[in-house]
Amino acid sequence: MNDVKTRYLFVLLLFALGIFLMSRPEEKLVGQAIISLSLLLFFPEIYVWSLIFALGGYPLREISIDEDFCMEARKHETCIYIGFELFDVRHNVNDLSEKRFWFYTQSFINTTFTGNNTYFIVVDRGRYFIVTRMCTNRFEALPEKIKSEVYRLKRSFERHGLSFRPMSGSEVYRILRPDFIEKAKRNKLRKFFLAILGSILFFKTPVLFPVSSALLLASFPGNLHGYRRKNSTELYTLDSIQSFYSYPSIFDIFSRAQLIYSISDKIFLLLRLTPGPLHVEHEIDSKAYRDYELGTALDKLSVIHSSAKFFAASRRRWERRESLYLVSGLLAATQNEVKILKTVGFIFKKSLLPLGVLE
Repeated sequence: MNDVKTRYLFVLLLFALGIFLMSRPEEKLVGQAIISLSLLLFFPEIYVWSLIFALGGYPLREISIDEDFCMEARKHETCIYIGFELFDVRHNVNDLSEKRFWFYTQSFINTTFTGNNTYFIVVDRGRYFIVTRMCTNRFEALPEKIKSEVYRLKRSFERHGLSFRPMSGSEVYRILRPDFIEKAKRNKLRKFFLAILGSILFFKTPVLFPVSSALLLASFPGNLHGYRRKNSTELYTLDSIQSFYSYPSIFDIFSRAQLIYSISDKIFLLLRLTPGPLHVEHEIDSKAYRDYELGTALDKLSVIHSSAKFFAASRRRWERRESLYLVSGLLAATQNEVKILKTVGFIFKKSLLPLGVLE
């Protein structure tokens, strides 16, 4: 993908600059710092784990609560969260034929989840929510942005026969910080320890540049707070969506929806959706063609099979006009529900860092 390639190129250029500066004795320290930065960009997990130790839990930004929305300050922008609870619908999954269900859901998805916003679809033990995150670097533009998004979502809900209500800021916050996690207490001793250890490693052990830099950065977490599980709830993250690589019939889609609906009152499921950029769509097509050409040239069945999967994904976009989304997910459920979701193509697995979806 283009963003990944750009990141790798930037990291390599930084690393090369650091090596060059390291060869000059008077700028050796600067070179060390640049090499550390480049390796941290290449292996961000080092920094994340350092933050987890410093904060006592997974690092998430502080979210402030207003009457009708939540607000989050990021490095170069401000983000607003607004939400709606959907509590009734004119026709549910059991009332429609396969064909009507298909057209109905396609219309709803294409008119609701659009633009550059991030959307959170949440099923909380039989209750259904949609939260949208809007970010901008122009604070004065936020009121108009909120007004426009609320109007657009309401029109989409009304058009599809949904009964809904706007959520208060505190309700939105409880979706973004569910009741099975809690904020960890800050421990100044941990941050002091990281700062001392990072300083010692930075000056005494040059080979551990990335680790020492991560420790130093983590000792100044800013507006990040650590969050951890509050009880024995089993948490899973979305590992893959296998149905993406298939071309299911309308009947298959309908039956899968019925199966998910049957367990919706037993699980907490949060899916984070971002409309896929154009270059990702093009990359899917290119991957299908490349694998097919390589597989036929080398007579490799595994590569041809890979090509067939990407062709199926490409066909859904071109023939059915399905929108592409980048999706991550968090699930609180039993093993039985995890297996049921696996049968419909959602593969959830246990993860050491399950709360990253809430970022």
